[in-house]
Amino acid sequence: SKPVFAYLVLKLAEQGKLDLDKPLRNYLPEKFVCDDENYPNQITARMILSHTSGMPNWRKGSEENESPLPIYFKPGTKFNYSGEGIYYLQRVVEHITNESLESFAKRILFDRLGLESTSFVWTEKYDQQIATGHNADGYCNERKKYLHSNAAYTLYTTSNDYAKLIIEIMKPGDQNDYSLSDSMIKEMLTHQVRVDTRDVIDRPGRNLGLQGFRGLGWAIDSTITGDVVYHSGSNQTGFRCYSQFSPKDGSGIVIMTNGENGSELWQRVIKVIGDL
Repeated sequence: SKPVFAYLVLKLAEQGKLDLDKPLRNYLPEKFVCDDENYPNQITARMILSHTSGMPNWRKGSEENESPLPIYFKPGTKFNYSGEGIYYLQRVVEHITNESLESFAKRILFDRLGLESTSFVWTEKYDQQIATGHNADGYCNERKKYLHSNAAYTLYTTSNDYAKLIIEIMKPGDQNDYSLSDSMIKEMLTHQVRVDTRDVIDRPGRNLGLQGFRGLGWAIDSTITGDVVYHSGSNQTGFRCYSQFSPKDGSGIVIMTNGENGSELWQRVIKVIGDL
């Protein structure tokens, strides 16, 4: 979900409707709790997309509650993965566009790129399409029908649709009105922060990871011959997914599994084939 959302945010920035480095409080205030009262004034879209906002992955209590969001460190100083940050930025985007994330995504990208099986919310046609997630013992999990979009985790999609998006990112910019410009793609894939708290992905040969970084919406491993861009996905419904692409080679892969053991599967696949 998060890389797709990042694409939409960058398109909004390209249109001049959102400044990546302008404090988000200027667009939509949020209730925060932190040691330094200046921290909330420093959080930007760039920090949220690179997971350096200082917010936790999820606040304590029920999902999407209205309790104050904690900020644990000075924004922009280090990496800490945060779904809450993504959801806050979603509300900013919805405020700027005056429409829901799903409506904005369909109008700006999904319909234009022909992503017929991609949505941030459940639709009835998915009844005949959707796989069922399984737990680690192989038993079916309950299906989730997300009727409210959350940019951090509710994306429904197929491997084919997701591959179309990755191909679009690797194309030269400005080919279509929904495309990102070359400069904005460069911004997306620029190292924003070094990540020492997570291991690089185990890949063979020339794609052996050396150091890990975060771009805007994507994780990036530097390798002997250049960067490999990737993101994984998992949630409580029992799906474990992974995608990566190599801008230098124009190659990529999308792996989607419907089991909680799927992470072991895609890790073993990538360890063997790299990014061929």
